[in-house]
Amino acid sequence: MDKINIHWKARALARYKKIALWYQKKMGNLAAEKFINGINDSVNLLSSNPYMGILEPELQTSKRIYRSFVEHKNHKIVYYIEKETIYIADIWPNSQNPNDISKRLK
Repeated sequence: MDKINIHWKARALARYKKIALWYQKKMGNLAAEKFINGINDSVNLLSSNPYMGILEPELQTSKRIYRSFVEHKNHKIVYYIEKETIYIADIWPNSQNPNDISKRLK
């Protein structure tokens, strides 16, 4: 399959930047770079394999079909696909209550 377009939703991009900044402040530049590279590599992989993420169980009642890809044990990429575009909806910290994801992505 050819790569499809990627579009970052504002909320996801803001969370991505916030987490990267947290890593930089708390754990240093190398940890922040590792986080950024891990997310970017995973998003690039998703662009070639958009259905590799699992259906997100906490969002099954949503009007969209959300999928998630665990990039690292600490967080996952939550996304949905429409036509030829993957929309990155959120970067979800796995330490948060999974029931709250539906509140965030209404």
